[in-house]
Amino acid sequence: MKSWELLAPVGSREALIAAVQNGCDAVYLGSTKFSARASAANFDEEAMAWAVEYTHMRGVRLFVTVNTLYRYEEMPKVISLVDELYYMGVDGIIIQDLGLAAIASGRYPGMELHASTQMFIHNMDGGLYMEEMGFDRVVVARETSLKEISNMKKHLNIPMEGFIHGALCVCYSGQCLFSSLIGGRSGNRGRCAQPCRKPYTLDNNKGYFLSPRELTSLDTIVQWHEAGIYSFKIEGRMKRPEYVATVVGTYNKALTNAITEQDRDDIAQIFNRGFTNGLAFDSFGKTFINENRPDNKGVQVGIVSYEKKGKPGFITQKPIAKGDGLAIEMKNSITDGWTVNSEYEKGDWISIPIRGISEDDKVYRTSSVELLNRAADSYGEERIKIGLKGLARISIGEKPRLRVSDGTNEFEIIGESIVEQANKVELNKEMLTSQWSRFGDTNFYWEELVLDLGSGCFMSKGALNAMRRELEQKITDKYLGQRPKRAKDLPILLKVNEKVIETKISVSIKTVEQWEKIPKEFIKRVYMPLRIVDNEILKEAKSNNLELYIKFPPVMETPDLEKAMESLYGIKEQISGVEAVDLGSFRRLLKEGYKVHGGASMQVFNPWSGIHYKSKGMSSYTASRELSIPQLQTLSEYIEMSGEVICYGFAPAMITRHCPASTIRNCKDSSNCGTCSYNNGHALVDERGISFRFHRQNGLTEILNSYPIWAPDELKNLRKQGWEYLRMEFTIEEDPEKIIRNYYNSLMGIFDADLKEELIERYGSITKGHLRRGVE
Repeated sequence: MKSWELLAPVGSREALIAAVQNGCDAVYLGSTKFSARASAANFDEEAMAWAVEYTHMRGVRLFVTVNTLYRYEEMPKVISLVDELYYMGVDGIIIQDLGLAAIASGRYPGMELHASTQMFIHNMDGGLYMEEMGFDRVVVARETSLKEISNMKKHLNIPMEGFIHGALCVCYSGQCLFSSLIGGRSGNRGRCAQPCRKPYTLDNNKGYFLSPRELTSLDTIVQWHEAGIYSFKIEGRMKRPEYVATVVGTYNKALTNAITEQDRDDIAQIFNRGFTNGLAFDSFGKTFINENRPDNKGVQVGIVSYEKKGKPGFITQKPIAKGDGLAIEMKNSITDGWTVNSEYEKGDWISIPIRGISEDDKVYRTSSVELLNRAADSYGEERIKIGLKGLARISIGEKPRLRVSDGTNEFEIIGESIVEQANKVELNKEMLTSQWSRFGDTNFYWEELVLDLGSGCFMSKGALNAMRRELEQKITDKYLGQRPKRAKDLPILLKVNEKVIETKISVSIKTVEQWEKIPKEFIKRVYMPLRIVDNEILKEAKSNNLELYIKFPPVMETPDLEKAMESLYGIKEQISGVEAVDLGSFRRLLKEGYKVHGGASMQVFNPWSGIHYKSKGMSSYTASRELSIPQLQTLSEYIEMSGEVICYGFAPAMITRHCPASTIRNCKDSSNCGTCSYNNGHALVDERGISFRFHRQNGLTEILNSYPIWAPDELKNLRKQGWEYLRMEFTIEEDPEKIIRNYYNSLMGIFDADLKEELIERYGSITKGHLRRGVE
């Protein structure tokens, strides 16, 4: 058995064939329903059934992505889809939604459950949480360090999967709200509009400051494996089949140390935005981000020159074929490119039919006809076949028998009719071999067929074909198998008793100055980072009868979590509880006996996820930021746990290890972040002139939405739904008192429109977030 798995992306039938024929061990693909790559071709029911048969007949496993968040009304349809996938025989499903995970766990015997990278698993406790839930695999967050992966390997009894090639998200997996906040297209729903690939201005510098390079692991695959990664995952379900063929084929060679310089060139040519080893290898600044362009640049083949008659051209560094695509990379822009109409050898002069370019601009080949043809040829014919060894015994007066082995399994076929004496045409080895070798579109072939054929035998072609078809069917049945009946039914949701509660205001703050200015008499609960808590704050919170919850940092690998837990120990009896930010911190806090509030990053998107958390010991939760008020109703109705809705504040659009200013300052690492002027007070400005403020702390950047949520007129509706806490989040605000007072008065039915106009003047606009529009 292999000690690794090469996992290929598949977005179409042709891409599936390309992946399998180039040697992948498994594929992952999406259904036309409920997929995180909604714009990929994906697979309908008929195509999915074909895909299962095609892969399993070639010894390849198939996993299906069901890795988005699902609303209350969608969940029955999602479960129906997973039921179909189960009975089709898919090997596993990849899940993000904890509600779906809770339902699926134990429901589908023999079908693996994989925790998607969107589940934000980046520490040991997060991995253990999924293992304890009954999951069979964890896909670690792309940002997880090798040291943490190695630590997880020591403690987990389930394999880990990691991305090793392809496009990267700049934000932590499952935590990006940028696309959602800008236009309602949620990455957590498979609808990301990729605002990270757009240009931004930062202090008069313009560039693609949020656009990562392509991840490559050709030189680091051994380190990934040694750290503990079992399944090497290639990104690219929206890529063309030739891309899949090229990348899968190349990594197949890399895993056996057989890679060549031509292979490296092919990887660069098929698609690249510039390459990075990724955050696991501490890439930072320009080694992680390509600030110059967000798209494929291919391979450099020359440098612009005006040496011939003052017209632009270049001496090609590589052979150029008719049909190749070329483009010019200029200092501040990218040309549309053109298609070459002739053949050129290395060293030839090629004229450039584009004006406005400069001496020494770089020329890239963005598309290679030769590579595309070679890639297509790699999967044009069946290369993965099942070799059969058979022994046939045929004699007059007995039923014919055929015993076959595929090297692992044994099959026996017995003909229906007794072999007769031939009248005219006697059965011979050539006739029998001819009929039994007609395997058609299957991938069977005779490696060896021994015939014990008596003289004077007769069998009709129909009888011979019937035995061959029975053999084909038996082998197919063995490879495809059959699933047992699913183990449990869909749990029935019961509405909770009508809640009679007092709706209160909760406040999240970041600084001591904010603490000093908040009017304590108007709030009931406060969340604050551990770093600002001291004895005076603890005493004041107690004297004001406030629930004080410690708010953990948004990302903590195991050493950070251990340190936070040690710091908490001394004030455990003086605080009300702690806000968990991920499954790892949730597990550890429960284990240590803390009262746990589930933060918005825990993604309570439907009743099932909330019910699951409550069953594990969560005492209260914040609803997902991506639900509208009508959708929030279902959480309040079915989750018998204290709930909270965010109704004020600058929502975090992104949490990332990357610093947007790092490419401007040419930073090699994050060692100088503590004293850098870009820690606060700066913003990325998009093409519409809209600003997104960001601040950096403890090696993490938080990019805020452009405008604050302002919804005092919605408090009445939320109170009617039975929400116990209405949360106000303060980040950059220096004067929270006036805003809190306004919300408190609004909750009491007293409205003041003046502050709204003041905020619009201060910030440019306000928003209701998703409270009214929701997300796609």
